[in-house]
Amino acid sequence: MSSITPSPAWRWRRRLLIAAAILATLVAGLITEENWRAKRLWENYRAAALARGEYLDYATKPRPVIAEADNFYAAPGIREMFTTNQSAKCLLNFDIYFADPTNRQVRYIGDWMKHEVTDLRPWAEVFRDYNQRPENRAKLLPLPASPLSAADDVLAALSIYQDQLEKLRAASLLPQAQMPLGHSNLASDVSCQLPALAMNKKCAQFLSLHAKAEILANHGAAALADLELQNRLLKKLDAEPYLITFLVKIAICHIQLQPIYDGLARHCWSDAELAQLQAILAESDYLKAYQIALQQEKTAIQAELDNQRLTRELILEDNSVSPSKVKVISLKCVPAAYFYQNQFAICQFIDELAIPLADPSAHRIYPDKYHLAMQSLEAQKTHWNPYRIQTLIILPSLLPAYSKAARIQAYNDLARIACSLERYRLAHQQYPETLTELTPQYLANIPCDVVTGQPLHYQKISADKFKVYSVGDDEKDDGGTVFLTEKGSINNKKGDWVWQN
Repeated sequence: MSSITPSPAWRWRRRLLIAAAILATLVAGLITEENWRAKRLWENYRAAALARGEYLDYATKPRPVIAEADNFYAAPGIREMFTTNQSAKCLLNFDIYFADPTNRQVRYIGDWMKHEVTDLRPWAEVFRDYNQRPENRAKLLPLPASPLSAADDVLAALSIYQDQLEKLRAASLLPQAQMPLGHSNLASDVSCQLPALAMNKKCAQFLSLHAKAEILANHGAAALADLELQNRLLKKLDAEPYLITFLVKIAICHIQLQPIYDGLARHCWSDAELAQLQAILAESDYLKAYQIALQQEKTAIQAELDNQRLTRELILEDNSVSPSKVKVISLKCVPAAYFYQNQFAICQFIDELAIPLADPSAHRIYPDKYHLAMQSLEAQKTHWNPYRIQTLIILPSLLPAYSKAARIQAYNDLARIACSLERYRLAHQQYPETLTELTPQYLANIPCDVVTGQPLHYQKISADKFKVYSVGDDEKDDGGTVFLTEKGSINNKKGDWVWQN
């Protein structure tokens, strides 16, 4: 019997198949090894975080048990914000722009950052124009037949919310707050929070306008009551201290500072009321809140990357177009090591570079560390690494919170000092020559400039004019100068952060 001799071509194909099988086995082994190594790295980090008291698994995070009778978010008229078909009945559901829904001609009247007090005449005109429109005859605002002062007209128009406002004041006195969320799926819980955050901001806009009208009507105590209510509502947001909540709190603080500026400019408060206002401002520590928000955001990032690993999909939303475009990127061929390593890299970046940007105990932020963090991100863009891809997607959206925290903390400090200066003026009929004259009678201690750690700058312009400021983001003393962009908005990257009466 003759044997069949394989052809040279077959022998080469056979060798290639064997080589391919060996290569595939090696690749599979390397991927398995890398997946195991990456998973172990991530699990070791999670264990160390748990030992520090950090819970990166959202569903296992301990939740305090709060009696419903003590829970603000369980109060009648508040719990409705979490029910889709009942949210319109929520006590926080205020709207001050109903009379001017298209032009919003009253939206930007008054700006404490530009040293501008609020002019309520356009508001009064908008409300009176509302009553003149035929389509509104069935729901007229309770305005007097003839125009009174702008403040009285605005207060009359806003009185349609009076019953709602009083119920909200009562609910705000409940001692605790915990949103009625599932605490099993972070994405769905965050979605449930968004309407609550939007309503809180609408309520802040209402309380700010109401307080400004009370100030113009020379009702200092009533204006202070509005600001106290706003402060209580602001603290309720600490129930779920994620980054989005932190940013909403900053936006609300900006809104709240306008009536404070107006009240100080119009000298409407007594010494006792100013001391109470100082105490309200002192309760907010935005540098500490920044650190807490980033710690909590690690939980959100971990949940997102876990979801990507399970679904093998990356969902990107482009909010620059209307309506938003959603792009889904398939990650089916991506090994698990990619997700574990990115989780570790992001958390490591937050721990080592982002959180240390602020130091609440020293009342400082550190621009030099911020520049190092940005340089680290830029370096990762030029030195490609698959374990840093999600870092480059996620972290650029986190770091701007540092600048926002620095600015709002500085402005909060300036507002506290402005209150103490007004108390000094009430006692001495003029402002002091230096800030040191304020302690300890009018201010227990003078906060330092959060940017430099040095004393804040103060200028007594006249017996009834002053300027107090931080050197701002550029770390340069511009003599208390505020710079504007070409569009007329505040240029936060250039010039000083100023409070001037």
